[in-house]
Amino acid sequence: MSERSLHTEEHNKKESAAFQVVLAYAVLGPPLGWVMFVVTGAFGLLLASLVNGDASAVSAAEVIRSAPQFVGLLVLGVPLSYVFGFVRALLAGIVLAVLLRVRGRAGYIEALLAPLAIGLIMDRLDILEFPVMSNLDGLLTFIGVVSSLVLRYWFRGLFVRAGVEWRQSNLVSR
Repeated sequence: MSERSLHTEEHNKKESAAFQVVLAYAVLGPPLGWVMFVVTGAFGLLLASLVNGDASAVSAAEVIRSAPQFVGLLVLGVPLSYVFGFVRALLAGIVLAVLLRVRGRAGYIEALLAPLAIGLIMDRLDILEFPVMSNLDGLLTFIGVVSSLVLRYWFRGLFVRAGVEWRQSNLVSR
């Protein structure tokens, strides 16, 4: 195999990995954030009930009785999660894809810092500010950071594989 075709093949793999990162963040980021928000909120309410001594709210019968509402909230919230989180998730995916293309890798620190920076910038500039969300920017940023770290873990092969191939190609070209 010629050096040129090897370089083209490696370039295509890096492009594919970068595209897959953007796609994963844009498609899976908002629903993942919504699921984490609802599950965390449900556990928070259960914990608050236990701390306040209201054991009746934590009984097995109450949990089973409220399960359909919980599932309904999860399902109905997924489309709305794109309204609140798509732009943030897409921008975080693009930042990580650029890092992946330029540096050949994007680690957990970058997966933490990209959505954090985007959230802080969007909050500071009041980009896509909804009247309902005036007090939720910090929460959305936190959810974005946690979702980004989870996605980085789930798709770690994309982030690592591209880095290994990039380093190997630099060694070959020297």
